[in-house]
This record gives sequence, C-alpha cells and structure tokens, in this order.
Amino acid sequence: MRDLWYGDKRDVVKWGTVIALARKRKIPVVLQVALYRPDRPNYHLIVDGTSEPLPVEVIRHFRDIDHIQQLAVNVKLKIKYP
Repeated sequence: MRDLWYGDKRDVVKWGTVIALARKRKIPVVLQVALYRPDRPNYHLIVDGTSEPLPVEVIRHFRDIDHIQQLAVNVKLKIKYP
C-alpha cells in the first residue's frame, strides 16, 4: 500500500466491515497484515507563491500505520500485527 491510498474511503469500508463482523461474531482479536510502503516525506505546499515543505509532524500523524491501535482501544478489540 502506498501513502496515496492509506486511510482512503476503501480503508474506512474495510475496517468498518471488520469491526462490524468482529462485534457480530464476538471475535476478540483481529490480525492485521499490512503491506505498507511509505512514500518519501517529500511533500510540498505552495504558500504565497513559494514552495514550503509540509511539516513532517503532519505527515507522520496521517500516515502512521500504528494509529490503528487507537481504533482498537475505541472499539475494545485487539488488533495484532506481525
């Protein structure tokens, strides 16, 4: 998976389905196997006609695959990954 697709509407549908099924079937643990290939954090913004680097903190926040653990806490489910 590339950053371009990480967290897009397909992930929302995928994880929505996983959580709904886990609740319905009383499944306490989900195993996440993600092939994630992050892009180089080389994003730039154009601000007042000049190029500015996108703050790395923003990139890390929105592209951190480990944030799935917060979802696990919120829905009271264990999400494990190798």
